[in-house]
Amino acid sequence: MQKIAFILLAIMILGSISCNNSNDTPDPDVIYTIEYEVASTGDVTVDTIMYLDVNGDDKYVLGASNWGHSFEQKNGYHAKLYISGTITSGKCGYSIGVKRDGESGYVAIAADSTSSTSALHFKFLREFASSGK
Repeated sequence: MQKIAFILLAIMILGSISCNNSNDTPDPDVIYTIEYEVASTGDVTVDTIMYLDVNGDDKYVLGASNWGHSFEQKNGYHAKLYISGTITSGKCGYSIGVKRDGESGYVAIAADSTSSTSALHFKFLREFASSGK
């Protein structure tokens, strides 16, 4: 009788352990889309655009006055954009935004621009990050 009770107890313990393991599903990945944009009008020379890519590496674009790029990252994001150049007569601006998959608005956004009618050297730098879901 003790043997049967011991076997039944062992079966109940193993059954509850396997049920608990089957309910332990990981949280789904949260996807973030990072969007960069640089736009210029008039007589503008953008010397350097530096941004972080999907792997977190610095990437450079030289001599592009109008440029855009986007990519996705999982379970956090890191976005950085640096721009430098010269405006002789015109306007240059940037925007950097982060969207969370399934949501309509931005979780982080920044934009700025500058204009001039005489020679002006400009620089923009913007960075933000989140490591959580």
